Amino acid sequence: MAIATVLTAASLVGGPVSTARADEFLDRVNNQFASVPQAKRSDLVILPLLAKLDPAPRAVHEADDILLIAPDQAAWPDVVKWLDGENQKAVVDALFKVTEAADFKDSMVFAQPYGADGVSPELIQAGMYTELGDPPLLAAMNIQYLPAIKTMERLAQLEAVRRAHGGDVLGGLEVLARLSFFGRQLVERPMFRETLIGYTMMWRAMERMRDIAYSDYRGSKGLQAAAQLSKLPDLVNRLEEDRGVFAFDRIPFPTGNQAAAEQVVSRVMTPSGTVNKETFATTLARIRSSGRPLRLFGEAGRWDSVASVHRDAYATNEELRKVFGDWQSRWRLDPFDPRMLQPFYWENLDRSAYPILGAAAPVMSDLFPFRQYVRTQISGTRHSLAVLAFYYKNRGWPPVLSSVRPDFIKALTADPFNPNRARGQQPPLAYFVPVRDSAAAGPRDERRPHEMVVFVPGGVNFRITLREDTFVLYSTGPDGGMNRAERIQDTWQVVKDSDLLLWPPISSLWRQHLRDAGTLK
Repeated sequence: MAIATVLTAASLVGGPVSTARADEFLDRVNNQFASVPQAKRSDLVILPLLAKLDPAPRAVHEADDILLIAPDQAAWPDVVKWLDGENQKAVVDALFKVTEAADFKDSMVFAQPYGADGVSPELIQAGMYTELGDPPLLAAMNIQYLPAIKTMERLAQLEAVRRAHGGDVLGGLEVLARLSFFGRQLVERPMFRETLIGYTMMWRAMERMRDIAYSDYRGSKGLQAAAQLSKLPDLVNRLEEDRGVFAFDRIPFPTGNQAAAEQVVSRVMTPSGTVNKETFATTLARIRSSGRPLRLFGEAGRWDSVASVHRDAYATNEELRKVFGDWQSRWRLDPFDPRMLQPFYWENLDRSAYPILGAAAPVMSDLFPFRQYVRTQISGTRHSLAVLAFYYKNRGWPPVLSSVRPDFIKALTADPFNPNRARGQQPPLAYFVPVRDSAAAGPRDERRPHEMVVFVPGGVNFRITLREDTFVLYSTGPDGGMNRAERIQDTWQVVKDSDLLLWPPISSLWRQHLRDAGTLK
């Protein structure tokens, strides 16, 4: 069940600061959940169980990268003991319960309102709600259940690995599919922070799915068993990024942060449009020190010093509408629309004249390339699993990517980052088999293995050599250029002359590199 975007007249027309009651902006955000039936609310199923989770073992809680944890590590027995706990099992069961729908229109909704109103005393006592302070301030919200949501993600990731390691590879992939479907529910939330967590959850679930499939292919090949292989195409087709549960084109732009920014303006400006010296510094300090109370005094002093130079409410509201209007009006554009080449209005905003907006509005421009990145991760997972299914069924790699259609995938989709769309072209992800598909070299018609340099976050890079015992699937990546997967990366940001590798999974290659270097125990 998708949440309809709610707009009010105040966000569409100009004029002075609203004199409506203080909760108008909070109501605007929370009204998006008012029509969701109790039986459709996934938050009512998930949050009470998250409150009962046992503390995660140190290896899980402190892991910098959850994708690196694997069964051959020394801490794995502690991980399994945690996974076996009844409270953790209940959360995994609940994850399946809230992601049964096959279409986003029928999906459950994470519909807890912001603030304490409408939330049960039990959840408030357990810290499974959003604290807004007094008076309620959206821009200073403390979403207290987010740490538990992140623990749930780690739980599902590791439960998937445990199932695959035990031979139920398809079962492990299914756990991750359900995790990604739950992430799809979070991207319907109206606040940027939750939306970003939802997209990230989908991305990491897709990366781990490929990692599990690759590790199994390099190991016992449990996925080729008839009972699992026969069901793999169904899973592949449920992951289509533009249909079913994901339906990327139907994901709304998160509008809650505009309401939050407008609420701040109403709090720190007088009805006549001037700065309210009694509330300006204290309100902005609350926002900037949210979750970090020791910073409150210093922030208050800093904001008191800029109150005198801030533009009036009329100009501030006008800039606020331009910033959010630009983001929202571009949300439905094709990524290759000429307008997307122009800088966002946010980039040219004079933050020295409008420091409120810098404090109350997150940089939502980043959602645009990140959304494309997550879409590419989903597409890459579908196509990778389809190629692998072809291999297991036919004992050889498909000659071309389209060979996997229609037996193992209903339809190929275009590379989300490839800009070559002239005359209606829909260029697929790039695919080849090292050695087999390399250019002939020398009089003996010798064919070469594929050499690539892998770049990982933090400025680390390493080299690998791939032969005909695997395939390569990649996207042009954010730079839009086809570079034959010789320099590859895994980021939504532009890295010049590099491609976005989807298979072999970068997490698998990175983990093996760390093992070879003796730094992963």
